Amino acid sequence: MSDIEKLVAYNNVRSYLTEKQQEELLNNLNLDKKNLKVRLRGLSVESEFYTIMHLLKSCKHILSFDESTSVLCKSYSPDCLLVLNDDSKIFVEIKSKEEFEYKISSGNLKKRIEVANNFGVKLYFAVKLKMYWGLFSSEFLISKKGKLKIPDDYRNSEFEKVFNSKSIIFPEGIEVKSYY
Repeated sequence: MSDIEKLVAYNNVRSYLTEKQQEELLNNLNLDKKNLKVRLRGLSVESEFYTIMHLLKSCKHILSFDESTSVLCKSYSPDCLLVLNDDSKIFVEIKSKEEFEYKISSGNLKKRIEVANNFGVKLYFAVKLKMYWGLFSSEFLISKKGKLKIPDDYRNSEFEKVFNSKSIIFPEGIEVKSYY
C-alpha cells in the first residue's frame, strides 16, 4: 500500500476512532505525523476548491484524479479536470500554503505541462495562499519562474475570468449587527 493510499484510508476512518485508536492506526500504517498534517490539509483544501466550484456553478463536471494512480505510473497528472459551462476543459492542480508565497520547481512544472499538452488541455494552478484563492495559468507560472506572491501576483489571477465569478473579500474584524 502506497503512502497516498494509507493517507486516504486513515482520513476516511479517523472520525470514527478515539484519539488513542487514531494514534494506533498511525503507528500501524507507519505514517509520519508531520507529513500527515500537511497532506490532510492538502486533501481538505482540494475539497474546499471542489465545493467552491460547485457553489459557483461554473462547471458542468468536476473529475478529480486519484493521486495513488499517478504514483503507480509516475505521472504528473493534475488534481482534476473541469468541464466549464461553455464546454471547454481545463486541468487544475490545487495547491496551498499558509504563507503568502508559493513555489514549484521548473522540472515539476515542465512535467505537469507535458501531461496537459499530451491531452490537449490547458493547465491551471488553483493556489490558496493564506485564505486567498487565485487561478494562474501554467504560462504565467513559467513567466514567474514558478514563484507566486500575494498580493503582488493576485491581480494576474484568472479565477474570476475562467469561472465567471466575482470576488467578495470581507476585511478581518468586520462585525454585522441587525436591528429590528
